[in-house]
Amino acid sequence: AEVDVLKRFSKVFDQAYIRFLDLQKAEAQTRESQTEAALEKVRSRSMAMQNSNELGEVIQVVFSQFVHLNIAVEHAGFIIDYKKHDDMHIWLADKHVFPSQAVIPYFDSPHWNSFVEAKKTGINLFTNHHGFEEKNNFYQKLFSLFPDVPQETKDHYLNCPGLAISTVLLDTVGLYIENFDGVPFTAAENATLMRFGKVFQQTYTRFQDLQKAEARAKEAKIEAALERTRTQSMLMQHSAQLDETLRVFHEQVLLMGIDSAFSFLWLPDDKNDRHIFWAAWAEEQTSDQNGRPEFKSKAINYPLDRQEPATAQCLVDWKSDQRVHTYHVPPADVVGYFLAWKELLEGVEKLKAEYFQEGLYYVEAFMKYGCFGVMTANDLPEDDKTLLGRFAVEFERTYTRFLDLQKAEAQAREAAKQSALDRIRADIASMRTISDLDRITPLIWNELTILGIPFIRCGVFIMDDTKQLIHSFLSTPEGKAIAAFHLPYNNPGNLAPVLEQWRHKKIYTDYWDKKAFTSFADSLVEQGVLASSKQYLSTIPGDGFHL
Repeated sequence: AEVDVLKRFSKVFDQAYIRFLDLQKAEAQTRESQTEAALEKVRSRSMAMQNSNELGEVIQVVFSQFVHLNIAVEHAGFIIDYKKHDDMHIWLADKHVFPSQAVIPYFDSPHWNSFVEAKKTGINLFTNHHGFEEKNNFYQKLFSLFPDVPQETKDHYLNCPGLAISTVLLDTVGLYIENFDGVPFTAAENATLMRFGKVFQQTYTRFQDLQKAEARAKEAKIEAALERTRTQSMLMQHSAQLDETLRVFHEQVLLMGIDSAFSFLWLPDDKNDRHIFWAAWAEEQTSDQNGRPEFKSKAINYPLDRQEPATAQCLVDWKSDQRVHTYHVPPADVVGYFLAWKELLEGVEKLKAEYFQEGLYYVEAFMKYGCFGVMTANDLPEDDKTLLGRFAVEFERTYTRFLDLQKAEAQAREAAKQSALDRIRADIASMRTISDLDRITPLIWNELTILGIPFIRCGVFIMDDTKQLIHSFLSTPEGKAIAAFHLPYNNPGNLAPVLEQWRHKKIYTDYWDKKAFTSFADSLVEQGVLASSKQYLSTIPGDGFHL
């Protein structure tokens, strides 16, 4: 009978245990479903990343999913590209106020030494358990690196009983979790940590691929901008087109996302104790036929010792080895700065003190001849400074070509002048009498016109000491010869200063108004030098002329 009872109990327990195993299996399936759902949320958020700043949001999702799975986590973090750095580059999530991103330099501690050892040996999971005193030593050092952590937060961590940390290290990233009860995480919880790490590693690899693609796209955009500046440089046919080249540079700076109020080219000229300063900006109130803002430019030339501190600093920076410099004008000095540069910057809409509450920044990329720079309301990030340096390299090439053009233009002008002189010399050599100058004067007019010299009419004064006469041969504004007239030395009228300067071998310049010239022409008629002053008076331009 007792055996029968035992058999009946055995059957009942067997049925109960089968149900227990079914419950265990159901719980495991439920747990697995919950874990997979949590992993999917991490995977989805990670796949949505577009830039590295979103790592802060991803680690928050990871942290919340650990909490959702009832894993006792008070702190979670990513360790990014840990194989490349001796320091820890981390993104973290925490129940308390703490920096979401931090770079922690190595310091001697059990946890950090475990991390270094795991990297050396290739261990992909390591754990640390610290008691109260050891935990406080670790966190006191951390707090010294982050002085802005609120005292309330510091007190919380320092009063916790202990610290338990589990860390997984994958191909390029690490993931760690912590609790401050000091209770080590179970093997199952560490296995879940590993799964979270692998999910993020997969998506982070994709993210890195996206970053590389974005970097390639950005580089292509930069090269396109630089190519536009090169093209504009190659289009220059004469030095006056440097203004247009600077405007193109400024347009490309804006297209690259650098919010420059104006771009500038600064060229020191130590030999002549001068500076040349070109500025270009976008005129936002007016636009071209394509709806884009019009770009304007202006240049000034000013003394090397001008009383403006940014210029003095520019000279110092130019002579240093650093490629890119930032010069900050504090808020209190902004108004004075704009006043100092009024003649250059007046009319630029964005150059008002209210736009520069934090002051303004010169960011200058130096080159052989000076610098190419921008003026902004905020300092530029390092990537933009590097980009500015590349623009400066292009401007150096542009300016080298500009100098070559200047040299070629000067050589061409000199050759044209020499050719003109040779032609005039040949014509003069063919003269037989002084009256031949009536024929030569129009030829001189023609050569001066070819050379592009702005003038109204030209002429020749011959000082005849033997006859004590000034022989005058003039042209009309159209290049025709006017009948010559001959003035005696003892009564040259308005030409007396010309005679005086000739005797001293000096250049004579003066302004003759219409009244003075009319009086002079009338006096020639009275002296019998001219039969009529009509042909002379009819050629007077406007109110007068420079001689």
